Amino acid sequence: MKVLKPRTFIVFAFAALSGALLLYTSQNVQDAQSRLEGYERSIESEKEKIRLLRAEWASLNRPERLERLANEFLDVLPPAPDQMVDRDAANFEIQPAVEFEVERDFEPVLQPVSAGGEVKSHAAPPAPKTKPPAPSREFREQEKKESKDFNKLIGEIGGQP
Repeated sequence: MKVLKPRTFIVFAFAALSGALLLYTSQNVQDAQSRLEGYERSIESEKEKIRLLRAEWASLNRPERLERLANEFLDVLPPAPDQMVDRDAANFEIQPAVEFEVERDFEPVLQPVSAGGEVKSHAAPPAPKTKPPAPSREFREQEKKESKDFNKLIGEIGGQP
């Protein structure tokens, strides 16, 4: 019977260890490849979903569809010509506000209220917040005259001037 030399034993052990390490590495590579293929399929699936969502978004945002839905579900009126504001500030003239006397006998005015609790109003948009020019002397005199005429008219109707 022949006895194995220690060097032969070491070579066989090294070969067995190398084979086991090669098998282990090969299995890890195959697992990584299968995970990578799964990720790539997932990415392609997400890209397809994004493409479909973009197509749906484009379909839902068609101006004709939005106009039809707005007319059907919203109580919105097109703006009146007097609600349009000229963006050229040089041509924009602000009339000074007319001051009225405060009425002592005030009765509240009922206004329609929507389901959300907001008051629906189709009033003109607020004027830009710029300081109005000072009224001329002629304009102030005209206002006083009109105010006197207004008070006289109220007195004739039966209200308190």
